[in-house]
Amino acid sequence: MRKDNKELELKDLYGLVIERIGSVLKKYFNADASDLINFLRTIAVSRNGLSQYEIEQITSIKPLYFSIIRNNLDYHIAGKNGLLDFFHYSLKEYVYENYLQKNEEEKKARISIVNYFKDKNTDERKIYEFPYQLYNLNDKEGMKKALKDSKWLLIATENRNSSRYFELTEYIRFAYGDPCIGIKESFTAEIPEELY
Repeated sequence: MRKDNKELELKDLYGLVIERIGSVLKKYFNADASDLINFLRTIAVSRNGLSQYEIEQITSIKPLYFSIIRNNLDYHIAGKNGLLDFFHYSLKEYVYENYLQKNEEEKKARISIVNYFKDKNTDERKIYEFPYQLYNLNDKEGMKKALKDSKWLLIATENRNSSRYFELTEYIRFAYGDPCIGIKESFTAEIPEELY
């Protein structure tokens, strides 16, 4: 019983902090809470956080509003390897319970991340976040298209003992099924005839 009271108190605290930030945005900038909610939703559905630049681009949040939100969330947001993420998992749970309770809200947040990364040059950051979002959206066709990115395949297969390699095999299984039927047919159209 005591644990439940602590959890309720923590959830109440998150609610008060978020409400206060919304009040600041409204009072001083005549802004609604949509930037704040998008900020929270985007971080919540990310794999392990996003950079400030990524959040600003994905949510179209003004840098000033970003600073206000970031500063007011202070100890609730942690910077890890250049990425901003929730410091406590309980805040992520709070965001899911209050702002991502409908499937459409979560789907919309994930699609916004996919749309940001899909046309970016392939690098470590893209192959970490982009396929993760496709996987969570259950977008097998999107994953099949992503798997045709030879740069991703080269990076992921550099070290066959790496997590990237094992994730790649999981994404292939997800897109093509366990026996991976259809991979050859899918890639054959992309390979010049003289190579096989």
